[in-house]
Amino acid sequence: MNQKTVTLKTIRRVRQALARRDVFVEEYCTLTGIITRSERGYTLLLPKIDLNVFLRPLRSKSATYIAVGTGPAGNSNLEPLSEEEFLSLALAHGWEQRPNSKNVGTEGIAIVRDVGMKKPECLTYWPDSPNKKVRPYLPDHPKAGAGQNYKTPTRDQLIRMITEKTAPGKGLRTHTSTGYRRRKDDPTRKK
Repeated sequence: MNQKTVTLKTIRRVRQALARRDVFVEEYCTLTGIITRSERGYTLLLPKIDLNVFLRPLRSKSATYIAVGTGPAGNSNLEPLSEEEFLSLALAHGWEQRPNSKNVGTEGIAIVRDVGMKKPECLTYWPDSPNKKVRPYLPDHPKAGAGQNYKTPTRDQLIRMITEKTAPGKGLRTHTSTGYRRRKDDPTRKK
């Protein structure tokens, strides 16, 4: 693939992630890497520092894109887990499959794991959905209590959710950085 140089406007979070890898940039900068397009926008792979920069088009004279986030590079994160991989990994790590009453497309693939509480932990995965959502159910969260939320994890994050024991930042409490947005970092918000 050919590398391309693009002009970007960066948010502070992106500049901080680049600075942790000894790449120091201003709010407006140029970066060279491999750009790809997906249904969510564009990704600029910076192979020298092994980092993806997530881009959105920007209609501005000073920049072509706005850099809205970063993530680990690597092809393993680009291809989501298939239904077979998900189930075989889960069964190998002590999960049991919950049977579907209708079909997998609407209900997802549900797996449960007994953790010694009133209710088991549950993880539902929709492998055929466009953004590969998961819904972890935690029977007892220390602050929020019982509950569930929707996440869109990378392949590696989903594997960690299945293989690790649930603890702060691990297992079903793996931080995916999706679904959380701070107002000040919203590029579409009027200042």
